[in-house]
Amino acid sequence: MYKIINLHYWFNNKGFTNEDDLEKGELSLSFSSLPQKLINFNKNIIYKGIPFKFSQNNSGDNVEMTGQRIYFGETWDIQKIHVLGTSNNGSFCEEVHIYNDFKPLASKSICFSDFIQPFPQFDEEIVIKFPYTHTQNGINDNFSPIIWYTSIDFDKPIQANNLLFEDNPSMHIFCMTIEVKINE
Repeated sequence: MYKIINLHYWFNNKGFTNEDDLEKGELSLSFSSLPQKLINFNKNIIYKGIPFKFSQNNSGDNVEMTGQRIYFGETWDIQKIHVLGTSNNGSFCEEVHIYNDFKPLASKSICFSDFIQPFPQFDEEIVIKFPYTHTQNGINDNFSPIIWYTSIDFDKPIQANNLLFEDNPSMHIFCMTIEVKINE
């Protein structure tokens, strides 16, 4: 069973812009962003049979990793954590720490290649490849930015209800879905 995690509370970055608000893009240090009109916000997308949901609020549309603790809302037997994200200003890996309340259970790496790198540097997969990038000066069709898929896998299900990101503001999480073991 899949549980889509609502990341609204932790959004702290604007990675998508429209053509009339290009100056608000924050995905990179040069204020690049992704074309918002090419994403269907608040509607599930399915990748490899896994549901994800892009969403946004006044604070943004993604979690720039700055040490946030993400609460799932309840405790589950977790088999995998599926993530859609990207990196900017390079390709990066960081540890994600899995907890049940404040009891540490596991630490696993999550890696994303740079959003304008055409091929994965790690084991991620291309989920969305945009035809152009937004910059403060307009549309740049020299780059086709990418949102990547990766997962955190466990040897056996673990009972957890939250995770803690490391501090790397060059890594951006757009969507997260938990794969939960159903007890029969």
